[in-house]
Amino acid sequence: EHNIEGVNTYSLHPGVVRTELGRHFNETLFWGARKIIGFMLFPFMKSSELGAQTTIYCAVDEKCANETGLYYADCVPTNTSPKAERDEDCKKLWDMSVELVKLGDYNPFTAPDPGVKSN
Repeated sequence: EHNIEGVNTYSLHPGVVRTELGRHFNETLFWGARKIIGFMLFPFMKSSELGAQTTIYCAVDEKCANETGLYYADCVPTNTSPKAERDEDCKKLWDMSVELVKLGDYNPFTAPDPGVKSN
């Protein structure tokens, strides 16, 4: 939709990675939730190093240099969920993200005026 030349974009799923993101499950869900969820997911979890592989692949692999707008999992392009393809949901996510990070009227798809100095 926006013509941005020379910029490649990727979306990706790193997999279920062993991190400390669930450290507050006991307080936010119920006591013991962290242990139960961790036990159930542990066989499917990746190390941090393995979880980073798809991100690194998209950033440095020469095959990706001529691709853009793809969704990756385990270092290969794959299909997204049908829900991720709905324009209405995409706009809602964009608008919510702009609000949460307080971007206001900022438009990342317009170049700043080269004659205006930034702070």
